[in-house]
Amino acid sequence: MDARQFVLGIVILLVFWAFQAGYFSSLGPPALFVGAIIFVILTWIIGKGIMPNPPAENKQMWNFVVVFLIIVSIIASFVPPNVLGAVLPAGFDFSMVVPFILALWLVLFGAAMFVTGHEMKMGMAQVIGLIWLFSAITFVGNAGPNAYLHFGIVTGLTFILGGIFSGSAGKK
Repeated sequence: MDARQFVLGIVILLVFWAFQAGYFSSLGPPALFVGAIIFVILTWIIGKGIMPNPPAENKQMWNFVVVFLIIVSIIASFVPPNVLGAVLPAGFDFSMVVPFILALWLVLFGAAMFVTGHEMKMGMAQVIGLIWLFSAITFVGNAGPNAYLHFGIVTGLTFILGGIFSGSAGKK
């Protein structure tokens, strides 16, 4: 059992449950950015535990994914849509954007996780990546008002189970 991955999976689940429960609602739209930072830090800690010295190609891919998603989260959280020239429907609410942004997180992190698992021959990372990718497909249509909870369950639970079943955490 990989205790670090297990515990941090629980933390991810609890953090995004807290977002869903409204504990971060006083932040308004910047809550999405705060969630991005928390998720990146926790996945980085998990990744460092699983693979302390990743190859340069993997580091480059993960750096790109992280920077891209942080920039997208900054834009979604802090840049008013009218500055970007977006035409918004009547009654637009920022909460309508959250499932799309979180689905994008799942797609990019899931793809990076799958590619890393494939290149490093880490089956658990491949499975987690596939779960995240396929969860993103159903995310936008089904998650809606429960976007943070759905995201927390999908990402947290996969790390919890990954921690239980990983044995040596992918180390050879």
